[in-house]
Amino acid sequence: MEVFDISGQIISPLAGKTLYVAGDSIAYGKSSAGGYGKCIADKYGMTLTNEAVDGATLTPNITDKVYGGTRGCISTVVTNSTALAKADYILLEGGVNDAWNNAPVGTLTDGFAAAYDETTMTGALEKMLDDLATNHSDKRVAYVFPHGGMFAGSENWYKTYKPAILAALKKAGREDLIGYGKECLIRPNRSGEQNVAPRSSKPAHRHGVSAARPEKPRRSVFVPLYPCRQLC
Repeated sequence: MEVFDISGQIISPLAGKTLYVAGDSIAYGKSSAGGYGKCIADKYGMTLTNEAVDGATLTPNITDKVYGGTRGCISTVVTNSTALAKADYILLEGGVNDAWNNAPVGTLTDGFAAAYDETTMTGALEKMLDDLATNHSDKRVAYVFPHGGMFAGSENWYKTYKPAILAALKKAGREDLIGYGKECLIRPNRSGEQNVAPRSSKPAHRHGVSAARPEKPRRSVFVPLYPCRQLC
């Protein structure tokens, strides 16, 4: 049950907090005046910083096959952002444009001490996730998993790019996804309310080892935004 103050604002632990959003046009929300980030921020009384870029990819230096030039890069935006220092919650999203533009997928590395091939989607995503874990361990982070059935060749998204992104997120301990897929922990239904799937009883893993015996004991930043009962 939601509780409202005298002005009609929902009273929530999120009130007064800062929400940081990065991603592509789905997060940018050009036609919806700020996207789901603005919907969440307005509903829960949060301050919003939206650094999403329309048409952006996770992979750097991808040629825009529609308009020419080079597409914006989500991983670069996040790793270079100065706004993250003031954020309490971080919502990430992306990957569909990588599939649409046939960006190199790359290979998942064995550990977090390895050098990442940031010319590939997987390497750039791993670098971004590791940077967040290293430099912003006090933040709460969630990944909004995009749908991919709205463009020609979407089969490429479901068979190749989506599994690669899931693998990188799982390796980083980031399995609490927001979206409509069966693999997502938080799944908004058509009425806007959130369904929370049962959490796994398996121990969390970080850096490829059991959380009971970590190589480098540092807190995982990847936790779900449970108070967000709906995306819009």
